[in-house]
Amino acid sequence: MLKHLPFFAALAEVEDGSAQARVLKASLLTLRLLDHVALVGDSIVGPDSLSGGATRMAISEIDETDPLRPLLTGALNALCIGGARDTGPVLLRLFAVGQLFEGRQQYAMAADVFEAIIDGSIEESAADLTLDCWMRLAYCRRMLGELDGAEKACGKARAIAKHLKAAARVLHADVALANVVATRGNLPRADSILAGVIDACGKTKGATQVQASALQDRANVANW
Repeated sequence: MLKHLPFFAALAEVEDGSAQARVLKASLLTLRLLDHVALVGDSIVGPDSLSGGATRMAISEIDETDPLRPLLTGALNALCIGGARDTGPVLLRLFAVGQLFEGRQQYAMAADVFEAIIDGSIEESAADLTLDCWMRLAYCRRMLGELDGAEKACGKARAIAKHLKAAARVLHADVALANVVATRGNLPRADSILAGVIDACGKTKGATQVQASALQDRANVANW
C-alpha cells in the first residue's frame, strides 16, 4: 500500500508550483525520507544523498513567511544528524508539523503526519509522544468523519496512558471517546462517559483541565 496517500491526493488537486503545492511536496519528501532511513539506513541522508538534497531544495522553495519551512528544515537537519539511531528529535519536530496542518484544518495531512510519528516511535521513551499523536489522530479522524478510526485512536491513547499510569491522561482519552460517541449520535452514552469522567476528575491529581473540558463537552451534548 502506498504511504502518504493524503499528500499525493492533495497534490493532484492543487496548481503545480503554487504555494500550497510547494508545502505539500516538501512535507511529503520529508516524510518519505524518514521512511527510507528506516528501510535502507543513514546513507539516504548522507552528505552526497540525492534524496536529502532534493528534500532540502523543496523545503527552501516554501515561502519564507510560512512557519512550516523552519519546522521541516529542523526535522531534516535532525534526521541528517541522528539518522536511524536517533529519530526522537525528528519526530518531535514532525509533531509540530502535524499540529500546523491540523490548525489549518488540513486534517487528512495532519493525520498522516501523526501516523508517521506513531510508526517511527519504537522506543519506550517515546510513549508520551506516541500518546499525544494518538490523541491528535483521534481528533483528526473525527473531523474527517472517520469515526471507526477515531474510536480506535482513542482506545490506543487510553491504553498507553494506562500503561504510563497517567490517570489524568486516561480520563482525557475518555473525553475524546465521548466526543466520537456523540458524533455517532449516541448522546446518552456520551453523556454517561462524560459524567463518569467528571466524577473521576474530582479524585484524580492534575485533572482540573480535563474536568473543565468534560464539563464543557457535557454541556454541548445536552444542547444537541
